[in-house]
Amino acid sequence: RPLPALNAANQAIASKADFVAAYLAKGQALLALGEASAALSALSRGFDIYPLDSGLAPVYLTQCEKHGSSYPLTSWADVAKRFNYVAEWQPYAGPGAFNDYDSIEVGNGSNDGLTAVERQTQISLWALGAAPFILGVDLTRLDPADLQNLENSAVLAVDQDSIAAKRVLNTGSRQVFAKREPNGDTIIGLFNTGKKAEEISVPASSAGLLENKSGYSLDDLWTGETKKTSRTISVVVPSHGVVLYRVKGL
Repeated sequence: RPLPALNAANQAIASKADFVAAYLAKGQALLALGEASAALSALSRGFDIYPLDSGLAPVYLTQCEKHGSSYPLTSWADVAKRFNYVAEWQPYAGPGAFNDYDSIEVGNGSNDGLTAVERQTQISLWALGAAPFILGVDLTRLDPADLQNLENSAVLAVDQDSIAAKRVLNTGSRQVFAKREPNGDTIIGLFNTGKKAEEISVPASSAGLLENKSGYSLDDLWTGETKKTSRTISVVVPSHGVVLYRVKGL
């Protein structure tokens, strides 16, 4: 049914106090519905759900309105804009202050507005930035292939390490992000934002890898395949695609 209180709370916000008040109003409006299915129902109408904390706290909403800051990322052009954000906001990410690059519109299959390759790219970029994974889709109708991507434990581990990757290459349509894990592994994401497949290469040293005369093993976190290299991380990446590696010294 209509949610007038939510819509009223979504008017222009002039100050931080107004911002907080608006979100409190949205949370109270949702609680007032008194429906167990209110959260999922709100999702299907274009709302994202943000738990306040891990306890039984009120649920807060932000409506995805056209031209607003939370407009759904359902086109490649919108997703591509996030690469600079992930790079520029990297110094500020960490426990208690993780950067939110908006909800992930993965779960509706081809109806997301993104190709299967682009959906893996979005998940990978968010994971490298250690950003919150907030689904802006109907959780009751998840596409099986998308669900498989969202349940990839190797990729989820990259997101949950609390470390935001640095951009180590930004040349035309080629971008590379890397971060070192506490156990010494290095996570490297090689992205191709261009319109055709390209070979992307980065020296191991540029990605923060310590010199290793025996070389390195590259575990592809999406395909599960493993290969070896000596000094350079190099791979052909499809248009708008990514190759996400966990790199270990041999």
